[in-house]
Amino acid sequence: MAKKKNKKNKKDIEFVKTLKLLANDSDQLIAYLKGSQAILKSRLWEMVHAELDESSSEEIRQFLEDGDMLRKLHDEALEGANRYQSLLKELSWEMVLASFAAYLEAWYFNAKNDQQYESKRNNLIPVLQRVAVKKNQFPRKNWGSRQSIDSALDSIRDSLLNGEPIKAYSLFAAWDAVLEVEAIIKDFCYKGWEVSHASGLDIKPESLDAWKAWALTNHKFQIIDRFYREFPYIIYPEIVEDIQERMDNEVTVTQRIEALGGYIFIQEMLGVDEVEFEGVTVDLRETIDLIGRFDSCYKSNYLPFMERMKNEGLDYANSIVQTMQDQISQNMDACIRQGLNPIAYHKEIMGNVHHPCISVRTSDEMLEMMMQYDQIPPDAARRKACLTALELFAGPPHMGGVDNGQFMRTPKNNYIIIPRFFHGDVKTALLNRIVRKKGSEKGKGKAGNKPYSANMEHSLAQRFESQGYKAIASWDYKNGESQKGEVDVIAYKDGYLFIVEAKLTYFRTDVEAIYRHEQELEGAVGQLNRALEAIKANFNELRQSLMINEDLSDLQIVPLIVSNSPEFDFKKYSGIPKLSQFELQCLLDPGAFIFAKTQMSIYNEYCKLTLCGNQEEQRTAVEKLMQGDQFVLENKKKQEQYLAEAELIASQPERLIGAINSKYFWQELEENTDVVSGPIEQTFTMKNGDEIRYVV
Repeated sequence: MAKKKNKKNKKDIEFVKTLKLLANDSDQLIAYLKGSQAILKSRLWEMVHAELDESSSEEIRQFLEDGDMLRKLHDEALEGANRYQSLLKELSWEMVLASFAAYLEAWYFNAKNDQQYESKRNNLIPVLQRVAVKKNQFPRKNWGSRQSIDSALDSIRDSLLNGEPIKAYSLFAAWDAVLEVEAIIKDFCYKGWEVSHASGLDIKPESLDAWKAWALTNHKFQIIDRFYREFPYIIYPEIVEDIQERMDNEVTVTQRIEALGGYIFIQEMLGVDEVEFEGVTVDLRETIDLIGRFDSCYKSNYLPFMERMKNEGLDYANSIVQTMQDQISQNMDACIRQGLNPIAYHKEIMGNVHHPCISVRTSDEMLEMMMQYDQIPPDAARRKACLTALELFAGPPHMGGVDNGQFMRTPKNNYIIIPRFFHGDVKTALLNRIVRKKGSEKGKGKAGNKPYSANMEHSLAQRFESQGYKAIASWDYKNGESQKGEVDVIAYKDGYLFIVEAKLTYFRTDVEAIYRHEQELEGAVGQLNRALEAIKANFNELRQSLMINEDLSDLQIVPLIVSNSPEFDFKKYSGIPKLSQFELQCLLDPGAFIFAKTQMSIYNEYCKLTLCGNQEEQRTAVEKLMQGDQFVLENKKKQEQYLAEAELIASQPERLIGAINSKYFWQELEENTDVVSGPIEQTFTMKNGDEIRYVV
């Protein structure tokens, strides 16, 4: 305890020292305070006021005023959530989980469209995490059984049918309010959103360009997702054909093909087919496929029912009533013939229809579901590998880590599944789980991820080599007696020398993690500068390895920063361009370039269509678009144009540099950002009636 206290005191001293050091530089001081999240930490905020209250800087005074306002909102929201501690103590874990599953579905029905729901869902899942952390403060006798979960679901359904309020909804809403305010504060700290007190309280980007940068990044993620979902049709047509022939369920066919695309994505990003996790070798293609199977069950059975109910204008509670009426009217004769009690029959029907909103499975049941497509029973080693694959996605709720998993794992070795709790993108979730292993294995620290970063470097080097470049990956150097280092990728062709600093990063994380990621990118500038010095000192060796014809002074040296994620592709660091691994790979591969451009065209048209109409109308419009002669003809013309350009970019260094600097690859997406989307203003009302308007 004393050690922890001393550590905290040291951090406080360092914090105050930094405030004093930056006192005369308002911009740097404010950037430091935002990065430290001092607004959310009472102790730090008191220190900030103690040091800066007498500041003559108008910017500092404005920052303190904005911070005080945001802190007040957060304190009010937190106070409101903490009022429900007695209710949380009263509720069983089973009732919390059953209520949360229903809460997600209720939100789905309340959302205007799927885009709005998905936007909200990212904030709903951490609600369960916060509640889980708070719930863990109370002694827990046991985790119960499947019967207790079913009993909790029955209770929730009965309350909805009778028009009674669900107790836990107020608890979730209170913590949702806390997370809404914290999300707003993070936008203020990390995105540079401004606070306006002109009329009410507005948190919004300082300019439309600032918003566009974040919106465009989101669109890039969508393109990367589309690219890998559709890519199996191009490179593995035989496997796709086999899946289509063997599977009669359309949703299952789609899921299996998307799982194959997810496997290609992991291969491209990390260069591996399998990973070691908890001492077991896990096949990544099978892992993505296994997780996807649970998702496909939900999509093929439960989701269509929910969509139909919503399109008919029903809310969640009324959809249950409607389902019962439909089923009873269709099956009443059978019910009478079998002599069934109508009430019991109602419950049976409701159990079949609504239980998918949450379910509990033992390890053996999970294995049985996973193996249903296999021709032979699995051996012990494969069973263990499959269960370990599940563990890559599992998080125990009492640890507060449920937002990182597809499933929750109880101490009784049961898996709890809430379908709408699923990560929207299995392949991304898996990549992030693998990258998060950095430092999680004892004694390995960051070196635990070295094989993956080395694979990324070799993959990039091979892309350069495919276009006639001479390339080296992971080039070790030594400057003088002590300075050692490594240059990730060096590629040479026709008088141009590319130096690449490759960053293995998370993919699509929250706004705070994105901000921290930028600090890594800023650090890459120093690494590239050291790499350049090393090349100068060891040029003769490098010259021989790459068969360079020119002297060093005659070379055009091109430094690049490359990461897995497209975050911050719109920026340069000390004049050095930053781009994603996906973009660079497409620029060096004409086939991939054309396919990605095609996906951009389809995506732009799809986004225009999805701005209006319900989901069924949107699907019909998109299908007509894809099959329309005009779209096919225009797309064919674009492909011919792109092919000629793509071959020049891939093979000629000066054209590659021009494409990177002009953002040519994403140009079509950038030009359509205004068309496919725009800033959405949302209003959030506090308990006291105060309204906050903010932009997403």
